Amino acid sequence: APQQAPASTVQQLFLAAPPYVYTELATAILQRYLAVEQQWVAVASNNVGPDQAFSALIAKNKDALEKVVAVAMARGQLAARNEIVLSTLRSVRAITNGTDLSDSIAKLADLPVELGFGEVSLLARQYSEKINAQPFEDRVAALRRKLDTTSSDFTDVSALKATSGGFEVLAALLGDESSAIRLNAAEAMIRRVYRMFPEFKVELTDFGPSNISFKYSFQYPDVPIDGQPVVRQGYSRCVSSVDDIEKVLSEFIPLTEEGRQANVMSVIVAPMAFKSDKLSFYSTDEEFKGYVKKTEDLLRKNSAALQAAGVRKFSLMMAQAPHVPRYATFLMEGNWAELESCRDMRPTYQHLLEIARLDKEYELKRIVPTVGRSSQVFLGTKRGEAKGKQGPTRTVFAHTITHSLKMSADDAEGWMDWPESLVLSAVDELERARLNADIGSKPNSYIFAHFNSLVDLEPSVVVEKLESFMNRFVAKHGNRLQKSKVDEIVVKLGIGSVSRGRTHTLRLTASSMTGEYLKTTSYFEQVDSLTGRPARWLDARTGGELGKEDPVVGRMQVKRSTARAAGSTYAPEFLGMIKVELIKKWSVYRQAGGKAEVPVNLFSSIELVQGADGELAESQRLPGQNSVGVLAWRCTLATPEYPGGRDIVLIANDVTFEAGSFGVAEDAVFQKASEYARKRGLPRIHIACNSGARVGLAEELKEFVKAKWSDPSDP
Repeated sequence: APQQAPASTVQQLFLAAPPYVYTELATAILQRYLAVEQQWVAVASNNVGPDQAFSALIAKNKDALEKVVAVAMARGQLAARNEIVLSTLRSVRAITNGTDLSDSIAKLADLPVELGFGEVSLLARQYSEKINAQPFEDRVAALRRKLDTTSSDFTDVSALKATSGGFEVLAALLGDESSAIRLNAAEAMIRRVYRMFPEFKVELTDFGPSNISFKYSFQYPDVPIDGQPVVRQGYSRCVSSVDDIEKVLSEFIPLTEEGRQANVMSVIVAPMAFKSDKLSFYSTDEEFKGYVKKTEDLLRKNSAALQAAGVRKFSLMMAQAPHVPRYATFLMEGNWAELESCRDMRPTYQHLLEIARLDKEYELKRIVPTVGRSSQVFLGTKRGEAKGKQGPTRTVFAHTITHSLKMSADDAEGWMDWPESLVLSAVDELERARLNADIGSKPNSYIFAHFNSLVDLEPSVVVEKLESFMNRFVAKHGNRLQKSKVDEIVVKLGIGSVSRGRTHTLRLTASSMTGEYLKTTSYFEQVDSLTGRPARWLDARTGGELGKEDPVVGRMQVKRSTARAAGSTYAPEFLGMIKVELIKKWSVYRQAGGKAEVPVNLFSSIELVQGADGELAESQRLPGQNSVGVLAWRCTLATPEYPGGRDIVLIANDVTFEAGSFGVAEDAVFQKASEYARKRGLPRIHIACNSGARVGLAEELKEFVKAKWSDPSDP
């Protein structure tokens, strides 16, 4: 009989055991795991590789080599051991509060990801947060006291941590017997949804417990192309039962159409929307799906009234205390079908996390659960793309958001801790997602981090600071980024102040799509006034317009495909390969005890382009704009031997241009680049991949070319 999987063994163990021994069983499993793995961590964290680590372990245990044998055997079965621990954590998380396990769980959470403990550490951190959280009833009582006033500070309440003032806690108070408390809870909730949305105004009407109407207006937190932001209207109703949705939709909707479909509407079912067991967040899945289908039917039935009120988007929020509410989003242009890519996202996340834009280009499959409640992970398959031999091109997208960023002109680096933590949380999401059997190790990855806040500094200062942060981040965490196959990181934030409003939206992109690995570029972004979607980009340094197409996404796909079809590599991608190898080189150096800090700028390159005068000039043009089949760059490489950087001249054939063949123009670029290197005393490296010379272009050679058919009758 086939051997049983470790996870199944653990589950059967807990099912067979009486409840009073659950904690004892879990403690024994976790402590035995830690007893071995903590020994390995102690030596492996300070050594280059496994051989050196075992040598250190042997030296430390000369008189007890059985300990070394135990560690060696354990390392050989790490995947199975991890599975046992993960299954143990999942088993006890659902059946005990875990307080007695807090010490072991804290130690598991501290195990380093890079030594193979990634999933164990992530799950332990999640469980640790649950253990340390205040009981739900206590959180509701604390928030109730805060809202029991006639002058609540809604700015303060909307900025509370999710565990203290999140939607699950606020929803529990919408049915409160006190009119003041339920109205304050309702206003705090709607302001939390539209936090950092300019010109937000709301009017509430109280008809009793779980019977509140909200009418509000807002603008998107963006900079429109025409400078005229659209004021949108919203209408929400809180009801006590799903059955009340039909009544709400049949009533008059107090919104005006104003010649555009830009308004939003929602129904909030609270304080409790479900009848089924709420043991976990997804316990209500089947019941929720039924309510979503019923809502679709009701929206289609009342479509004329919704369109007359200018409603473009309808949202359904269903409370399920003590868990976060369930959400569903429905769009008019989809005939009121649920937008499944936005399932269980609060209404504004479709815009703030750019899900609508992503959904337009990719067929999306949500990957659940996620580590953080403000993160979403998708497996995207490019729409309209023909399937190749390896199947369709797929990408894993990790999108996350925060509403705070403290950046000051005087603080050079201290402010970087929070953005580093946020982007690393997205890397955590990717690492967890790759454990999903539907994803695996093949797809590349993309990170989007939105700082939905305003930085009150000069735009040029913000650009410099954010680019410095990204370069440091890539240099510091390059190994993890490579393992997760991160091709692109996008950071978005607002520039301005509450009094002046948003003056700029900065979009910083670290992308491998230009050839160089995660090369940093910055743009000022403007949006379509009606849809709120990005539609125009300006170079953050020159102010020059980059067009109305995304300046990064997909720019090298055709060239890459052409080169790979020829069995080669697109020339600009060698720049990225060099940077990746530099990251690896520095990682080995640091693990071996090297003291020098990893430079912020490990690698930089500037293309050398031949001008009309025949001379080479430095250029920052985008890849694929060459009209010659030879490319050249001046590159600066920072190595552990030369951390200050050394320059080289790199020349490469572009196999996507005339099959990389040499003609007169190619000879000229090659000659000029070689002269450029010799004149400056720089090493010259030529990466050759070409189909030979295009002799037909050289008139002086034609008379020397003699050819005849070996069989004239069969040319």
